[in-house]
Amino acid sequence: MSRLEDKILDFIVSGRSVRSEPLEKDILNDPAFDQDLFNDYQKIWDLADGLKEHKQANLDEAWQAIAEEAGIAEEEEEDEEGEAKRVPLWRRLSIAASFLVLVGAALYFFWPRDPYIITPMADVSSEINLPDGSVATLEAGSSIRYLKDARFLEDTARLVYLTGEAIFNVEYDPDKPFRVETELTSIDVLGTRFRYKVEGRYSEAENMNGQVEFGVKADGQKQVMNPGDVVKYPGEGKIEFIEWTPPPPPPPTNNIRVDDLMHILSERFQEYFIPATSLTRRNQTVLRVNLNLKDLESILQDLNANEDVNVNYSLYRGRNGYFQVNSIEAKDIGLMPDYTYNDFLAGLKYKTQEEINNETGYVEGKGYINE
Repeated sequence: MSRLEDKILDFIVSGRSVRSEPLEKDILNDPAFDQDLFNDYQKIWDLADGLKEHKQANLDEAWQAIAEEAGIAEEEEEDEEGEAKRVPLWRRLSIAASFLVLVGAALYFFWPRDPYIITPMADVSSEINLPDGSVATLEAGSSIRYLKDARFLEDTARLVYLTGEAIFNVEYDPDKPFRVETELTSIDVLGTRFRYKVEGRYSEAENMNGQVEFGVKADGQKQVMNPGDVVKYPGEGKIEFIEWTPPPPPPPTNNIRVDDLMHILSERFQEYFIPATSLTRRNQTVLRVNLNLKDLESILQDLNANEDVNVNYSLYRGRNGYFQVNSIEAKDIGLMPDYTYNDFLAGLKYKTQEEINNETGYVEGKGYINE
């Protein structure tokens, strides 16, 4: 039974409805509340409560109470002397049974059905298709509650209650905002993709696409979130807003075999680079190298900063000063060469920043536009 039904039944059973006390705000404000259904609840309770009292009376009194409540006049028959006599007990019981069948049917047809769909706690990550075409991907141990198809689509807002953690991919509908609520916080969107998590009083949200608004119910705090932004709320106090900042653009990188790299450095920095005689020149391992750096030392330092590469070199000070590479070791991580010594000899340029941006989807000042 839903939380709304629990609240309504508790309100009626406690006798507050008889005392004409005003309905509680959390009942009236629930989007599933319906005054007609509430009235039916009260009628059913009053009838059931009356039948409970009939059980405590003797048989004749009970029959009389049922007959009067049902509007059935008790029949009398004349005996052989023409005197009136009561209807036989079996006939009275058959009428009473018929009445109880009618009561049972009324209970079946008028008892309000739960208007919500409540998903079972997910054992593994699970996708739930909502009536409007939106998709909720529930993490293990999570559940959502939402109105059934017709009510969900007819309501002025698309409302989902979350327990646990889920990623929502929301269908855009400017006329019907999409709202996800937890016990303490909520998120309002028109159409977007975001992650929402609740553990006890702690809430956390990460916007992935579009724009959402995170809100705290208790004090009205609100925070608009753009893609990449994260909001954390510990359950009290101020929310923590972490604005997404794009990482620096990746440096231009070329995939080059070790032997091609040695030839290119020897040609490009003829006066400053001398490979050691013991250096293996026919190494086919492919490295990522930023050849756009202007000087030889920067290229060697950049290579050494790569965790997959280890370069041992020496700096000799003489008339010109030069670097000698003594050894170079690299881990083969499956790269394919996209720049060669022959490309260098043919005058082809190294990869530019723009080419790297196109490959990675990164645009300076805008971030990763393909995510």
